[in-house]
Amino acid sequence: MAEELPGRVVRFLDRGQFGDALRAAEEAVGRAPDSAEFHYALGLVLTQLDRIPEADRSFARAAELQPADYFLPCRLERSEFEGLVEEVLASLPTEFASHLENVEVTVEAAPGRDLLREGSIEYDLLGFYQGETIQNGEWGFPDRIVLFQRNLENASPDRGTLVKEVRDTVLHEVGHHLGMEEDQLEEIENELDELDDEGSSS
Repeated sequence: MAEELPGRVVRFLDRGQFGDALRAAEEAVGRAPDSAEFHYALGLVLTQLDRIPEADRSFARAAELQPADYFLPCRLERSEFEGLVEEVLASLPTEFASHLENVEVTVEAAPGRDLLREGSIEYDLLGFYQGETIQNGEWGFPDRIVLFQRNLENASPDRGTLVKEVRDTVLHEVGHHLGMEEDQLEEIENELDELDDEGSSS
C-alpha cells in the first residue's frame, strides 16, 4: 500500500485537494520514514500550502537520504525573483522580446486550488501563457505569462539553474504563442545554453 501513496499525493494535488494530499504524504512518510521519495512528496505538498520552511526540511531530508536524485531548492525572496525575471526578459533574443511588448509577465507562488480544479493544468506547472496564439482568433483580454515561482525553485538547486528554468519557461510560452514546435524551441534553448557556457568560461 505504501508504494502507492506518492501517486495518490499527485492525484490529490492535481485536483487541488491539498488537505487530502497532505494526509497521504504524511501517511507515506510515517510508513516509510527512510524513503527519500516520500519526503520529497511531502515537500511538494507543503510547497503548495506555502509552508516553505517545512517543505525545505522535507526536501533536505530527501537529499540527505538520496543525494543523487534530490536536492534542496534554490529559494529567493519575491522581489529578488521578480528581479531575476526582469533580467531574463532583457536577455531574450530579439524575435521573442518583440512579442512581449504587449504581454504582461506575472509571478505567482504556485497554481491555486481554483486553477487546478478546472483540470487544465498540473500542480507542478512552471508557467503558462494565457491568451491566443497568433494563428487563432481573438482572446479579448491582455495576454499574459504566469510564472510559478515555487515550482521553478523546486526544479533548481542553484541560481544559475533557476535563471535557465525561468528563461526556458518564458521561451516556451512565447514560442507556443507564436505557433512554434517543440524541436524549434529546444534548438533555441540549446543555442542560448552554449552562449551561457561560453560566457562563463571566458
